[in-house]
Amino acid sequence: MKNEEAILAELDALKTRVAALEANAGLVVKLAAGDVAPAKFVEPQVSITHPIETSPITLPTETEYRGILAAVRDAYPQLWRSANPRFADQEFRDFCAAFERVSHLRRTAEEVDSKHSLSWVDETNQWLKGRQIDGTAFLAAVIGAGDVSFVQRDEYGNVWAFGLATFGGRPATEAWRRVLKGQLLTPVAGRFGAPSSRPSVRLEAEQ
Repeated sequence: MKNEEAILAELDALKTRVAALEANAGLVVKLAAGDVAPAKFVEPQVSITHPIETSPITLPTETEYRGILAAVRDAYPQLWRSANPRFADQEFRDFCAAFERVSHLRRTAEEVDSKHSLSWVDETNQWLKGRQIDGTAFLAAVIGAGDVSFVQRDEYGNVWAFGLATFGGRPATEAWRRVLKGQLLTPVAGRFGAPSSRPSVRLEAEQ
């Protein structure tokens, strides 16, 4: 025969089961009577993510980025119309974003693409998925990369052009480390050269 403690334990277990059954039965009655609103179905949200492209080179640290930008500023001060410190942080962030894009683009050796510089800026903004940079940030990134051939705008009709491509060519290098030492690439010659300096000749009939 079971001892008294075992019998009491079984009774307690039975009471617990009966209480649970009564609670469930009461819920069923309330649902049937419409007293309890059925649980709403929540449609799962779809999250679309894009893979993050890994840069093919080691990107500069923040300190190195600032050093590169300073070197480009010293060499090409005409790129910046204003030195307003209010915009310094924004200019720096735009430069870093543009530099990252340039690091993913291919280099075309000495062949400089005739694609307009603004087209590259538009392409970069699309790649950045909504972020907007300006031409100055892109120019600074190209020069700061240290391994991109480029034509400089001048008074002879040449415009900014870059040895960049989305396919083909050669990959980026870590030439930006040379820029930190002040070793920037020299612009390549553009399509238009300086006019000849021949002396003017007056005809005898004009004298």
